[in-house]
Formats: sequence, structure tokens, C-alpha cells
Amino acid sequence: MSTSQAFTMNLKSLLAVPIRIILLQGILFFIVLQQGYSQEKIKSAEVDIVKPYQPLLADAEKITFKAQAAEVDSSIKSLEYNVETHLIEVPFIPAEIRVVALPKEIETATQNNSLKAGIGTQLTPLLDLNLHSGKSDKFSYGLNIYHLSSNGSKIDYQDFSRTGGTLGGKSYFGGTALWADVGYHHRKNYNYAAASADSGADSKSLFKRTYDYLPISIGFQNTKLTKAGFNYNFEFDYHHFVSKPHNSWTSLLKEDFFDFNAGIQKTIAKIHSANVDFEYQKLWNNFAEHDTSQMVYSIVPFYQLHHEKGNLILGINVSVFDKEVSFFPKVQGEYKLIGDYLIPYAGWLGRWEPSTMNQLTTINPYLGDFETNYSKINEGFAGIKGSYGNNISYNLKAGYQVRTNMPFYLPDSLMPSFYDVVYYYEAKIFNVHAEVGYRQSERVNILLMAETNSFDLDFEDQPWGIPKSMLDFTLNYNIQNKIFLQTDVFAKTGAYTILPGDSTSTQLKERIDANLSVNYQYKENIGFWLAFNNIFAAKSSTWYNYPTYGFQVLAGAQLKF
Repeated sequence: MSTSQAFTMNLKSLLAVPIRIILLQGILFFIVLQQGYSQEKIKSAEVDIVKPYQPLLADAEKITFKAQAAEVDSSIKSLEYNVETHLIEVPFIPAEIRVVALPKEIETATQNNSLKAGIGTQLTPLLDLNLHSGKSDKFSYGLNIYHLSSNGSKIDYQDFSRTGGTLGGKSYFGGTALWADVGYHHRKNYNYAAASADSGADSKSLFKRTYDYLPISIGFQNTKLTKAGFNYNFEFDYHHFVSKPHNSWTSLLKEDFFDFNAGIQKTIAKIHSANVDFEYQKLWNNFAEHDTSQMVYSIVPFYQLHHEKGNLILGINVSVFDKEVSFFPKVQGEYKLIGDYLIPYAGWLGRWEPSTMNQLTTINPYLGDFETNYSKINEGFAGIKGSYGNNISYNLKAGYQVRTNMPFYLPDSLMPSFYDVVYYYEAKIFNVHAEVGYRQSERVNILLMAETNSFDLDFEDQPWGIPKSMLDFTLNYNIQNKIFLQTDVFAKTGAYTILPGDSTSTQLKERIDANLSVNYQYKENIGFWLAFNNIFAAKSSTWYNYPTYGFQVLAGAQLKF
């Protein structure tokens, strides 16, 4: 092929390409133009847009996809890692100590002191002052002063007064404690059974009797167990008593009573102990310018077991009274049968016990001339006690006692307004005592107690001046530490006596009455109180021809500082 021929063929191929393109564009233009002519038949119209189009879920179509779990690739193996413990030594660098500013502690003011004052019907002033040093690891001391009196001249000379105080302190040093107390108590009352409403002041003073009582107590004991495992204690009690009449037909009575106690205890293996107690008593009386003196020496060795399930005491009391040697048992024990719910206990005890002038005149303040004496007592008892949680507790006890020289009280046949002390040579007494208590934190506290006695006396005699049965119910209710209510309901059977000119025993009327007191704590250190006594206005008394006041009201305030 020649060069010219080759050039001509290439030119033709190059011109063929644009010709094809031009033909293709022409065909497309023609098709579009035909469509344009066909749309001329569509009528034109105006469209108003109200709001943008918003698709609705109700218009949507639900497409269900069925997912399939991926196949497990068994070729992949789980990797296990084992990181061994490696200790790294790090040098210890203590933190720098910096001074920190602490807020100053403000001590709460203590209220160890209180003053209670009030007045009531029968012109009854009351005063009670308590001063105390507060808690201390070295020493503590306190003072109490009180006064209560009543002017009952309009109801047959029922005046009385109680005035006194006690000063005491306790010191701790070297694992020991030393304490001492001294007091003075003055009582005044009238034998108003013999007084008449129209008697003058001079005749009234003839029925007055005053009692002065001066007690002193000193004690010393260890507060820590000695190196040898010993405990020890010493205590000395003394009182001086004077009963002073304001007439010529009764006598001036004086009494001095000494009581010294000492004990030593050796602890063995923590739960066992060997004990020895010593006691010396001397009772000196001056009656109608006649002196009497009585002494008792006692030594009591005993073994004691302290166990988590119970306690046991086994010993003997060897006493010498008026050159007579007596042996008394000292046996006592208890066992937790069902934890703290059921604890049976029993015992058999014996002793010589004095009837002092101070004790007898406290029981019966209308005595004339009388002497004191010692009683020989043997007593066996058994009972059950226990508690349920921190709320309920109970105690039921029965006992049998044989007592010589038991004091009873009878009106003097010549002066019935004065009582004599009659010492019955032997009395056998069966006693039943029951009590149940309920406590709900500091809000509610209830105690119900009952006791009855059956006396076996010769010649079908009765326990003159002593009620056989009594019942006492006490309720304390705390309302938000602001209002404190206390209710006491008490009852006792009528005591027996022999009326002047009669030879047989007569039972006096029983007594049932109640007391109610309300305390309102206005502020932390200021409160007010109101007391209603003998609400049922019972005037019957244990003592023949000596009726009580009946209904009384007292009110006052209390200050703590």
C-alpha cells in the first residue's frame, strides 16, 4: 500500500467517529422534542403549599427482618493468661506533718445540782436541795438538805415535820476507795389521838414528840484485784438516836448503835472464791434512866461460785449473842435454766437482827416507852425470776421464816394514844411475794408488786399492827422528755389490834388509795410539778384512832444548775 492510500484510510476512520456522534445526538434531540410536544396537552394549574409534607408512622409499611445467629467459629480458641505476683520494692517516705486547725470543743454545762421547792394544802412547804461535785476519777462529794412539814391543826393536831441533810464524799487512790457520810435528821409529830379540837396551845405541846437521828458511815475497799488475787472491804456504821417527849408521863429515850463489818475474798481460777466475813454489833439503850447493852459477834466463812449459768454460795454463820453460840446456814444459789427467761433460785439463811429505836419509831411514830431487842431469824425461800428482752421482768418467791422476839404494836391500856412494842417470843411466817415489770426504753415503766403473809402464832393471836397483805402498782410515763407522769395505786389489808377494854383481836378497815404527779420540763434546767396525794381520800390508817389527812395537793418548781 502506498503512502497516499494509507493516509486516505486514516482520514476516513477519523471522520467516521464524529459523524457517528452527530447522528446519535440528533436522534436524542428528536426524541426529547417529541416528548416536549406531547406535554403541551397537560393543563397548567396553580398549587398552594399549606405545610411541609410530614410522613406518618401509620402510613409506613412494616418490613420484618429475621436475624440469624452467626455461626460459631470453632477454630478460635480462648486465651488463658497467668500473671505471676511480682513484688516491687518502694522506698517509704512518710508524709510531711502539718499543723491542722481544730475547732475548739465547748464543754456542755453539767447539771449536778438541783433545787426543788413547793407548797400544798395544810400549808405544806417542801424544800429539797442537792449539790454534787460531778463525776471524777479522783474524788466526789455531795450535800442534800430537805424539809417537809404540814400544819394540820384544823384536823386534830396532825402536824408533822421532817428536816435534815446528808454530807458525803468518796476518794479513789492506789486501787482503793475510801468514803464517808454523815447526816442529821429531825422528825416531829403529835399523838393527836388523845388531843381535842378545842385544846389550847399549852395542852397541844404535851402531845408533841421529836426524834433526832445522827448517822455516820465510813468505808474502805479495793477497786482492783490485788496481785495475790484478794479483795477486801471494811465498813463502820454508827448512829445516835434521841426520842424526846414534851410531857411528864413518857420517858426520854437514847440509843447508840455500832456496826463493824469486814470481809476478805480470795479468787481461784476466776470462777471460784473463798470468803470470810466478820461482823461486830453493839446496841446500847437508855430507857427511863436504865441502861441496857446487847452485843453480837459473827464470823461467816463461805465458798462462792460465779459461773455464766448461775451462782452458788455455801457457808455457815457462827454467831455469839448474850453468851449463846448459834449456827446459821448460809446457802444460796440460782441457775439459768432457759437463759435469762427462766432462772430458778433458792436459799436458806439465818442471822441475829436488832430492832433499833430508830427503826421502830419509823414504822410506828406514836410509841410511848419501849425497849429494844434482838431477833433470831431462820429463813428458807425458793422462787423463779427472769426477763424477756429489755422490756419484761418478773420474780415469784415463796418463803418460810421462824423468828423470835418479833415486834408487834398494841395501844397502851392506860394511855391508848400511845403504843407499846410487844415482842412475840416466836412467830412462824409463810410469805409469798410476786412482782412483774414492763419497761419501754425511757418512755414507759410499769411495776406491779403484791405480797401476802400467813402467821402461825400461839393462842390464835394475830400480828398486831402489821397488815398481812399489800398491793402496789406504779406507772411512769414519759412524753417526749417534756411531761413526766407517775401514778401509784396502793392497797393493804387492815391491821389487827386489841382495843382498850377488850381481850380479843379486832381488824381495822383496809386502805386503798392512789397518788398522781405531773412534772413538766419547761426548759433543760427549769421544770414545774404538781402532785395529787390520796386521790380516793381514804382516811383509814394502820394505827387505831390515827386517821390520815385524806386528799392533798402540792405544787412547785425545780431548778437544775
